[in-house]
Amino acid sequence: MNNSINKRRAKVYRFKFSNELKEYMCEFARIHKYDDRQEFKENFMEWKKKYKNEIENENERWLNLGYEKDDIVDKIFKSIKYYYSKPKKEASEKSEYKRDYVKLPDNLIKSIKLFIDNIIEKKNIIKPSKMYDLFMEDYEDGENIIERYGDRYKEKIKKSIKNYYHKKRTE
Repeated sequence: MNNSINKRRAKVYRFKFSNELKEYMCEFARIHKYDDRQEFKENFMEWKKKYKNEIENENERWLNLGYEKDDIVDKIFKSIKYYYSKPKKEASEKSEYKRDYVKLPDNLIKSIKLFIDNIIEKKNIIKPSKMYDLFMEDYEDGENIIERYGDRYKEKIKKSIKNYYHKKRTE
């Protein structure tokens, strides 16, 4: 009965290397991290010959998962060169500065949306960069918000106007 059921396999869009091959790739990357381009390529060709069986097994595994290209050697090379060879940032090195998220008040967002919807209904063609000025003239608390919260809100309002306008124009 199970044979008659058609098993569907979810389409895989991102193929990951097996842990075994990944270890070999990391080791190669660690050793050849500072090689120049030509030397790196030559060393990779030797490495590829040494781990031919592992690469063939990985290629077969990917084909069984639905990988549609024939050979994964190019993908391995690029992964080693551009991903595994780069030094990884530690948690302390990552962005120490984290911006505070600026959330616009709901009534302001509704006003922006209503303003843009009205412009689109009237079929006025206005550059989004000009819309900010028009909105601030039209919105009663516009200047008070900028005075109260500063330039971060000004930039956020501009960005929100541009994003919503683009979203509505492309619908």
